[in-house]
Order: sequence, then structure tokens, then C-alpha cells
Amino acid sequence: MNRARKDDSAYVKAFVESGSSVAAGLAKSVPDLGAALRGIAHAAREAWPGFSVTELDFIRHLARHLPARGAKETLSALHVADLYLALACAAGDVKALAAFQRLQVPKLTPTLERQAGGDGASDDVVALLLKRLLVAENGAPKIAEYSGRGPLSQWLRATATRIFIDLQRTKKEHLPIQEDLAERLASHEVSPELRAIKKQHREAFGDALREALGTLTSKERNVVRMHTLEGLTIDQIGSFYGVHRVTAFRWIESARQTLVDHTRERLSQRLKLSGTELNSLMGAMVSGIDVSLAKHLAKSKVGE
Repeated sequence: MNRARKDDSAYVKAFVESGSSVAAGLAKSVPDLGAALRGIAHAAREAWPGFSVTELDFIRHLARHLPARGAKETLSALHVADLYLALACAAGDVKALAAFQRLQVPKLTPTLERQAGGDGASDDVVALLLKRLLVAENGAPKIAEYSGRGPLSQWLRATATRIFIDLQRTKKEHLPIQEDLAERLASHEVSPELRAIKKQHREAFGDALREALGTLTSKERNVVRMHTLEGLTIDQIGSFYGVHRVTAFRWIESARQTLVDHTRERLSQRLKLSGTELNSLMGAMVSGIDVSLAKHLAKSKVGE
């Protein structure tokens, strides 16, 4: 009994350490709060035993999300497993991200397909919205805002809808992504001589590159977009998909090679260029991809 009470005190301490005035108030007014918190923490770990987030960190997190009114009732009705999953995803836990992709994304996809209007861009919409939810940009990932007061799937649908509307309003991340990628890759700085060649064959080059991007799978387009347009590191892309950085690197390399091969094939079919001119055009595009890739690899050594 004494050991249990001692363990319970650690949960109460973590609860108060959250800095939440609501949590501090509950700690003073609720008898056996430690036992209740211990039960919540154990339920979370039982639901997801492989996650790296500690029980005490989970208690601190849930304490910060308690409402000023009805906090005691909210605490007893939390969707504990969902809240723990969301926190682990926000922390970049690979197992949590994999579980999220496996269990939550299929529930989210129908909503996003309706919002995409059936124009074939639903996979890209899913990837963009998941990036907003799971990847930290300015502060914690959006999913860290989930409070556990309702099912995670319900919160995700509502949040995804708001994000989608925001994307449509600002037009900063329009879909499909081929135009963004083609423009970025095709506009990479080159020598004056190569610039003249590209200008002469600008339309054919752009068309070939867009068609080549269209041959990529949704995942390949998204990883190229993430690292080329959005500046995500290999580690961040790996965390997003719940895979090792080496796997993320291989995906980018595979997509890069597919772009090169398909663009070369299409240009050779349409243009009567010498081998040197064709190689120069391709070299400009390849260097545009490689410069970006090298920048990210410099920050994160693949294979570690």
C-alpha cells in the first residue's frame, strides 16, 4: 500500500508540473487523484505498449488540455488511447506514426476525397494535410492540440476540414503538385549557355517534366515535394511515414531517377537535339534535384 501511494505521488507531481492551474486545483481537491492518474497512464501504455513517450510525460500533457470547467468529469471520460497515440505522433515516435497511418488515415481519406472534388488529387490532399498535422513547423505539430475529449478520428475530420479550407483560401499549397514541382525543378540556376537552351525548348521541357512527375506514385511525388519544395530533412520525411531515414533517402533517390529517365525519354521523342544538348538539359534538371538533396543530407547523415 505504501509503495502504491509513493508511486501515485509521482503522477500527481507530474500533473502539477504541467503548469496548469486547473491541474493544480484538482490536485488539492480530488481525493485519490494519484490512483486515478496512475490508472489513466497504465491504460495508455496497455493500449500502446511500444511507444517511447513516458507515462509521466503523458500525464503532464493531458493536464495541459483540461478545461477550466468540468475538469474532473473530463479526466474520467478521456479517450486515453487516442490521446496517447496523438502525443506520441507529435513526439515523432516511429511506431506511433506507423499506427496512425494504418488506423487513422483510412478513416480520414473519404472526407478528404469529398473535399478534393474527385479530381484525382485526393492522395496529394491527404499527404499535405497529414504534413500539417504531424510535422512540426513553428512549434509543436498540429496533432499535439488534440485534447482527448472526443474520438481522435472525429477531431481529425474536423481539423482536416479546417486546414483544407485554409489551403484553398490562401492557395499557397494548391493541388495537384506537378506545377509547383515542375516550376521549381525547371527554374534551377544554370550557366548562360544552358539557360539559352532551356529557353529555346522551354515549353517542351516543362511539358516533359510535368508528364514525368505524373508517372510518379503519390508517395514518390509527396517525398519529392517535401524535400524539394518544403525543405523537410530526411529525418522528418522518415518520421512522417514512420520509416528509417535510409528508407526515406531511397524513396527520394528512386523518385529522382524516375524523373530523370522519363523526362529524358519524352524530350528525346519531341526534340531534335544533339546528345550534348540533351545531356545539358537533363544535367540542369538533375542538378536542381541534387542540390536540394545534398543540402538535406548535409544536415543528416544517411545510415546513422
